[in-house]
Amino acid sequence: MAERRPIEFTAERRVNRAPERVFVVLGDLRRHWPLLGGVLAEAAMLDGERGERARLIVRMPPPFGRLGARRVVETQVLELRAPGLLRGRAAAGASSAEIEWRVSEQPDGRT
Repeated sequence: MAERRPIEFTAERRVNRAPERVFVVLGDLRRHWPLLGGVLAEAAMLDGERGERARLIVRMPPPFGRLGARRVVETQVLELRAPGLLRGRAAAGASSAEIEWRVSEQPDGRT
């Protein structure tokens, strides 16, 4: 079997909010759920506060979603350093990802 190598990618988004406010949203997994919209079938917290973990059941997009397929995803906050760093992990079956958000104020005043 071929060795699985991690894939690394970067994305950037600027918002008209203070870094502290953005950090509060990212640091609370329950506040992520509305961002998933209609694909979220069920969500439950497993642990709270630091080391927060959640289990999500996500409806798969077409063509799999037409068959009623769903996927269980467990998410976990690994590190919170206010107001600028949040690291987390998401796992679904044999697939997993580590996510890192860096929140900072830009010269134009946006975050």
